[in-house]
Amino acid sequence: MKPEPQSKYEYLALSEKDLLWDSYITGIGSSIIPPNCSYPPGGHPELYNFTWEKGRVLPEYHIVMISQGSGYFDSIETGLIKLQAPAAFLLLPGTWHRYKPEPHTGWTEHWVSLNGEYLFRLARRNVFSATEPFFDNCPLDELIQIHDRMWTHLQNSSLSNSPVLTTMGLELLAHIIESRKTTNLPIDPNKSDQHITDPLVAQALHEIWSHSHRNISVEQIVRRLPATRRTLERKFNEHRGHCIGKELLLCRLARAKHMLTATSLPIEHIALATGFSGADRLGKTLRQFENMTPSQYRKRNR
Repeated sequence: MKPEPQSKYEYLALSEKDLLWDSYITGIGSSIIPPNCSYPPGGHPELYNFTWEKGRVLPEYHIVMISQGSGYFDSIETGLIKLQAPAAFLLLPGTWHRYKPEPHTGWTEHWVSLNGEYLFRLARRNVFSATEPFFDNCPLDELIQIHDRMWTHLQNSSLSNSPVLTTMGLELLAHIIESRKTTNLPIDPNKSDQHITDPLVAQALHEIWSHSHRNISVEQIVRRLPATRRTLERKFNEHRGHCIGKELLLCRLARAKHMLTATSLPIEHIALATGFSGADRLGKTLRQFENMTPSQYRKRNR
C-alpha cells in the first residue's frame, strides 16, 4: 500500500484587534512526505495551494524548515536550487516560487505564515531579500522546538490567535535572521556569476540580479561599484558581449518571460514585479527580442 503524507495545519482567524499589532501569525503546520508521494498535500485553502508546474505567489511571509530529506527550490530571483536538510528559507509576499521534495527521499517540513507592518519595515531595510531566501546556519533543532511550542500553545488556547503566539513567531524569525548566510548558488549559470572570471563584472552581475526588480538605473548600479562607468562598460563588452544597460534589460526580460510561462498573473503585475515601468514597456521589449506580445509569448510557451 502506497504511503500517504501526514499533515497537520491551522489557518488562523484574524480580528480587528489582531491587525492592530505590527505583526501576527496567519498559519502554522507541518508535513511528513514519504518517498514517492505526490506533493504538496491537498486540503489547503486555494490561496496556499500550488503545483510545481504553476508555482504560487503568497500575500504574506512564510518560513519553511526542512528537517529531513532533500529536494528543490525555485524562484524568479534565485533560479533552481538543490535543497538538503537541514534547511530553512523565508518566502516574501509577491514573490513567485515553488519547491518540492525529491521522490526518492521525500522530506519533513515545518512552516509558519506571518504578516504585518513590522515585517515590511524589516524588508524595506533589506533584512530580508527575495534574492537570498536561505538561512544555512540555523540551529534547526531549536527552531523546530519553537515551532512545536507554537503548535502546542495554539491547540491549548481558546483563542485562535494571540500576542503570545506572535511573540514565538518573531522568536523563530529572529533566530533565522541571526544565523543568515548566503552560500547557496543558483544551478542556472545564466543567473549567477560562477563562470565570470573578472571580479568586477561578477560584482556588477550580483548587483543587477539582486536589484533589477526595482526601479534602478545603470548609474545607480555603477555607484555601488569601485570603478568608473567607462571601465565597467569596457569589461562588460569583453566578458558579456554587450553593455551594462542591455544586461539589466535582459535580466528583467528573463524574469518576465519566466513569470509569463509559469504563472497566471496579470501582465501589468509581472511587468512591475520584474522592474519594468509598466505593461507597455514590457511589451515593447518583448517584441524587440522575441517579436511577439506578452500574451502571445505566454500562449506559445505555457
